[in-house]
Amino acid sequence: MKEERLYNIDIFGLRNGKHDFAYEIDNRFFAAMQDSLVEKGTLKVNVALQKSDNMIVMQFDIKGEITLLCDRSLEEFQFPIDAPNRLVFKFGESFKEVSDELIVLATGTATINLFQYIYEFIAVQVPFKKLHPKFELDDSEDDVLVYGEVHDYFDDEEETEDEADENNSSASSTTIEEPVDPRFAALLKLKNNNLQ
Repeated sequence: MKEERLYNIDIFGLRNGKHDFAYEIDNRFFAAMQDSLVEKGTLKVNVALQKSDNMIVMQFDIKGEITLLCDRSLEEFQFPIDAPNRLVFKFGESFKEVSDELIVLATGTATINLFQYIYEFIAVQVPFKKLHPKFELDDSEDDVLVYGEVHDYFDDEEETEDEADENNSSASSTTIEEPVDPRFAALLKLKNNNLQ
């Protein structure tokens, strides 16, 4: 909670106009967030706040690096973050998040805490597939499915009559049949029943 309080902005005491805020983020920031996607990082956050009578517009500039764990090698690596973002706060009857960018604050709200917003701006930058930079070049080769050959059994395209006849005649002319995995044979049977 102490860490989160560092990100409070007293909007009640701010005059209308532009105000700048700067924050240095380190591992303590991420430790304060429960179930954080990120555990380590060093970032700088600059917030340009524009206040008027009925709204507050904040421009965020977040730059730095976070430490991620590679999904393939389990090695830590530094992932660069450059995340400009914008939030618009309007005053209304009660607190409400209208969209990712627009938030309604209850009239009379004295402070805005930026901790959660800054964390979310950083967290959305974390890639779904976390790969060490040394794997980036050969990543496309590794996207092949392990059971790729099974895909033929489930091909959605229907065979033309000529292809079906050709397949049937070649199957009947060969005396040696390739064994089919019994698990897929049952699925093939279901597929064939659905096609009829």
